[in-house]
Amino acid sequence: MKNLAALAFIPPQNVIEEFVRIKENSSEVLD
Repeated sequence: MKNLAALAFIPPQNVIEEFVRIKENSSEVLD
């Protein structure tokens, strides 16, 4: 969940792109 907290500090135009990157990086762990 700390990744989600980090999103709050990312500029709005980069949030989606960054979220997708984080989601891809952590998908193995979540599964």
